Amino acid sequence: MHWLRTAGIVILALLILAALLSFFTPAQAPRSSMTLAYSDVLREVDARRIQEVVLRGRNMTGIGENGRTFEAYLPDDPSLASRLVAQGIRVVARPEETDTFISLAISWIPLLLYFGVMWALLRQMNAGFQAVSIRLDQISAELATRPAAPSTENGREKA
Repeated sequence: MHWLRTAGIVILALLILAALLSFFTPAQAPRSSMTLAYSDVLREVDARRIQEVVLRGRNMTGIGENGRTFEAYLPDDPSLASRLVAQGIRVVARPEETDTFISLAISWIPLLLYFGVMWALLRQMNAGFQAVSIRLDQISAELATRPAAPSTENGREKA
């Protein structure tokens, strides 16, 4: 029955953690953008049909003419940013986004591992103490059932 209570507490803690993560994770706006190939992006750049791009690692999102949005995955091209700037396109560079849950899980793994090892060691120690306790109970039971020895004073029985 004790394990059931512990499992309930763990499930409750996980639910609270999930609620907190969903509360602090920014909401993603629905996307209505099209995906372009890299060669199509270069053609659009040369034709000056792109107004602004956001570079996030190897991902590019941008706004084209008439406000249409697009996405593209970029190969390793060090000259791309200078090519965009030369065409008069506004370039915004941002760091790559990391998944909050993954980074949180990776940072908590060592702590959870530590607590798991400590819990296992404490259970082993507790099992050892219970064995000693059981043995002490057996000894005291034997002493309680043993008849009392007659009391003697100076080697003689009391009258």
